[in-house]
Parts: sequence; structure tokens; C-alpha cells
Amino acid sequence: MTFFKDRHNLRDDYSGYQEVSASLRKKIIAIIDNYATSKTVFGTYSVDKPNCFDLENLEYKALIIDGSSNVHKIINEGKFYEVFQVIEIFFDLAELEINNDSCKRALLEMMQAFHYSGSVYKITNEGNVELKTDKELSKKIEEAKKTLEENTDTYDLFMNSVSKFLKREDAPSQLIGNLYIAAEKFLIAKTGKTGKKALSNSIKKLKEEGIIAGVQKDAFLTEIEGYASGTPEIRHGGGEKITKPDEADALWYLGIFSTYIMLIDRKLKQKKNV
Repeated sequence: MTFFKDRHNLRDDYSGYQEVSASLRKKIIAIIDNYATSKTVFGTYSVDKPNCFDLENLEYKALIIDGSSNVHKIINEGKFYEVFQVIEIFFDLAELEINNDSCKRALLEMMQAFHYSGSVYKITNEGNVELKTDKELSKKIEEAKKTLEENTDTYDLFMNSVSKFLKREDAPSQLIGNLYIAAEKFLIAKTGKTGKKALSNSIKKLKEEGIIAGVQKDAFLTEIEGYASGTPEIRHGGGEKITKPDEADALWYLGIFSTYIMLIDRKLKQKKNV
């Protein structure tokens, strides 16, 4: 059961794309401090923290990966990806060095910290940081998956690209570029149009055959083709100067990709059944 605050998505705090709010940083430090502590001069853990592991292990691993060993400084002052890196290292060590119940408790506390800070990111059961998708976008992704299932290559490209992006393994520009390719593959399979302008020619053919309206054709070409063509790091990067896409841009593109793919698929099926 969800209660009023969660049901209406009310948050006292917000931590947006490619950032970590000050209050979330404080919560992360408090959680890490509760489970990772320095050894005493006698080489034993603090008596009141029996289920902690040595903070030096976390700082040593952070140093090897990021070149900085001051965990508090990284979390307080570091870039968002540096903070997330420390969190993932923390859970990697926690799984090995503290008992299972303490590890689960630390994981739950970190999940709650992200949730109640209004972060657009979440902590997975494996202790990784991933982008969240809202209910509407999640529904669109599921429907797009069903639409693309009949074409294995396009389906695999879509699934792998979305998965890697949400896990933060791929950059926003990589997702947008891959979705453009997926849209092109989908349309080639539906219309038979190939060549350098396969996507635009396919859309024009659908309009000429009365499957989509002129305004839908124009919107598709502007948003799916035009945005990908004109955005740095995607395809050839066209004329209009557009800033490098961030995660919010990629989620927007994922949403419109799913919308248009489902629209075209339904329109084609309607014509077939007439």
C-alpha cells in the first residue's frame, strides 16, 4: 500500500539529472559512516559498530579507480558520477566484509535516501545506481518491446540500448543514435525502402499511402530524424547548433521513439484489417 506522500509524488527535496543534491550527499555520508569506520590503534573495530568494515578499504579502492581517496570529500564536492562510483564501491565491499543482515539494511537505507531525496536515480538490489523511469515512460517502453518483438535485430538493439543507458553504461548520445538506427530498421521492415534516406523515404511513403497524416509525418521527421541528425555526437551532427544531449534529452527521445513506433504499427494493422 502507498500512502499520501508517495501516492501524490510529493517531495521536500529534488535531485535531478546528472547531479546530487546537498541533502542527498549528507544522507549518503551518514549511511557510509554507519557501516564503514576507521580501525582503532589496536586494530579492532569500534565497539559500538561491530558490523562495520574498514573505511581504509573503501578509500583504497576509490583511490585505485578515481585517483582520490578522501571519501567524504568525493561525496561532498565530487561530480555526480564520482559520488555514484563511491556508492557502488561501498556496496561491493559491504557484500564481502559485513554480515548479510547489515548489508541488506545498508542497501535499504541507501534506497530510501535516494527515494525521499526526490532523486531521478535509484539504487538497485545489487547496489548499483540507475536512472529511474516514470510510470508513463515505463509503460511506453513495454509497449514498444511488444511492437518490436517480430523483428529480432531491431528488438535486440532496442533492449540492449535501453538497458545499457538506464544502467549508465552508455552515454545519452549512444542511446539516441541507437534508437535512430532501430527506427530506421523498423521502417525498412515495414515499407521495404532502403538506401541513404531509408527513414525519411519510409515515412513519406506511409504518408502517401494514407497510413499517417501529413502533420504526423512532419513531426516524425523533425523529432526522430531531425533531432538525431542535428545533435552533437549522433550520426553526422547537422547544421543547427544543439548542446550535447544529457540524460533528460535521451529519456525524451526514448519516449517519442516508443510513441511513434507504436503509432505506425497500429496504423499499419488497422489498414491491413480494413
